[in-house]
Parts: sequence; C-alpha cells; structure tokens
Amino acid sequence: MHPWVIIDGFNLLHRWDTNLPNNSEAINLRREAMVLEIAACRPQLGNKVTLVFDGKSAEQGTPFRDQRLELIFTEARQSADAVIEQLATQYSKPEDIMVVSSDRMILDQVSSAGCSVQSCSLFLDGLRRSQHSVQRTQTRSRLKSKPSTLGDYFPDP
Repeated sequence: MHPWVIIDGFNLLHRWDTNLPNNSEAINLRREAMVLEIAACRPQLGNKVTLVFDGKSAEQGTPFRDQRLELIFTEARQSADAVIEQLATQYSKPEDIMVVSSDRMILDQVSSAGCSVQSCSLFLDGLRRSQHSVQRTQTRSRLKSKPSTLGDYFPDP
C-alpha cells in the first residue's frame, strides 16, 4: 500500500469495461461505477487516492465526496498527464506515490522522479482480487452472525 495513489482516470476507464459503448452517457455511467468501486477498495489501495480525468473529454457528472478519494477534472487546455506529472514531481516525497497509467511516457517521467508506477491492467487485476477478498470477508462475517440455513448453501439461481 502506498500513502498516495494517483490514477490516470480515463486511461483506466478505457480498460474498465470494454463491453459498453463509448458514447458520453455510457462513459459517464462507467466512470461513476469505477469511482464507486475504487472508493470501496480505497482502504486497501492507499491513504489517499486521486483520479485525474481530462476535463475536456466528458461531463463531470455527480460530484463525489470522500476525504481520501479525490477527483480532478483538468481544464480544457490541460491534459491529465500534465496534472499527474505536476502532482507527482512537486510532492516532497515522490517515493510515497504510486502512479497508475498505461501511458508509457507518463510512467517513465514519474518513475524518473522517484514514484512507483503500475500499468492499468495490473492495477485492475489487484483491484479485482481486493474486491473478492472484501466480499469473502463480508460473507464470512454475515454467516457467523446468523445460523446457517439450506438457502445459504443453495442460493436462488
């Protein structure tokens, strides 16, 4: 776990759910679903998670409020890559930061500044494993809190 995880939002979103169309409504719905999933796993990811989105690419949607999950939408003339690089290189302890992107150039830039880096694919794999772990823990605690019934072992299809 890193104290601060900075994620290239649209870069991750394009790998999130490739089965949905790429119109603006679907993109907004996918982004909101992705943010909620990341928020649910945030304790396993880092003390603070920042998702940076290109502001020119989509509407901002519903504001998300969480002290440890920050959403940044760039200005129209500014790229998410530029903001990520600025955040990572101006922080006093870049070794505390992990940057998630599939853009090789931004990963090379922040890595040379001392940040850890991870591809979106590896991040998604880890996030999904984390989600399964959280779900198993929640299921176990529910099962311990009440007596088992046949329905617990043979759920409805």
